[in-house]
Amino acid sequence: MTTFCPGKFSVLNFLQKWIPAVVFGLTAMLFPANAPAQGLGPFHLPPVGFSEMFRETPMFTSPYDHQEGRVQFNMAMRWFNVWAYHIQPQDGYDGNEYDWETRPEDFPFGHGSFLLDMETVSLNPRISVKLTEKIQVDATVPVVYQSGGILDGFVEGFHDTFGIDQHNRDKWERNGTAMLYVSPTGRIIDSSRQIPGTFLGNIVVGGSYRLRNAAPALGLRMLCKLPTSTFDGGWKQNGIDATFQTALAWNSGQFNGYHGAGVTFYGSDGIDELDLEKFRFTMLNAIEYMLSPDFSLLAHLVAASPTADYPELDKPIIELTLGFKKRMRKGVLEFGLIENLFFYDNSPDMGVHVAYTFSAF
Repeated sequence: MTTFCPGKFSVLNFLQKWIPAVVFGLTAMLFPANAPAQGLGPFHLPPVGFSEMFRETPMFTSPYDHQEGRVQFNMAMRWFNVWAYHIQPQDGYDGNEYDWETRPEDFPFGHGSFLLDMETVSLNPRISVKLTEKIQVDATVPVVYQSGGILDGFVEGFHDTFGIDQHNRDKWERNGTAMLYVSPTGRIIDSSRQIPGTFLGNIVVGGSYRLRNAAPALGLRMLCKLPTSTFDGGWKQNGIDATFQTALAWNSGQFNGYHGAGVTFYGSDGIDELDLEKFRFTMLNAIEYMLSPDFSLLAHLVAASPTADYPELDKPIIELTLGFKKRMRKGVLEFGLIENLFFYDNSPDMGVHVAYTFSAF
């Protein structure tokens, strides 16, 4: 039988996981919103989680995302490192816990056990066309590269420097790929060799409508995900998904705030190994501090409800990205770091986000 070497995360209940995101948003909204936001906007970054492997949720945009020119182009790049696992012994097992040091060959892994170890670089070119001052349509065509990567050693060193637990990642091979899970019948399924490669992601098309210009500015957005992904190594996501979002933006002095709420309905069930959710809720809370009209610091928090009724995937995703935005030439550059210091159950251990947006015509 294939040796399966996961470990064990601490368990936090649903409410505890959502409290930081809710408090962050409520605190931000205490600022007196005396004008609509006129800053550089939130990051072009959705809740990442294990998006390419499981259920995707689209990013939020500000009601003023597209102001200049008739056509706007955006190129966003995400680079993140994933290490996730869970141990679920077979029913009736009352022996010792799994020991990473000895890795027993005969440990009775039960349904719910899994290991996911990989690194992903995702390019997300997006084009937005302004039909009127209030209506825009857009399309995103992602391309994804998956491999063992090069960040494992850096992440381990970062964790050691700041006293963060390694969660046994340092006892597994560095810069490798692994995707193993246990089926309902108890069979260990190893899809590790299918992970590496470059593939087309799921194309997303949609439209936005700005309902209100006055403070706070308010916008609506509707999106459709098309099942165009050529990646066959994960759980099936074939189907057309529909997402509805609302977002508002405000300004108070040098501060701008961006908040959003959304829901995504999925058009496929996936496979029998996972009880995937039929719909998911998402949330955005971002605070921007303008150091100048051309440069700002940004704290960007996104959250999404659980992906599936399955260990670790049954917890919400909460990701905080810190970085900046700067006007450069005819566009805006953005850079952010994702480090799941507080919410590590089902999100990348470390991530880098870079994007550039410019308008034409």
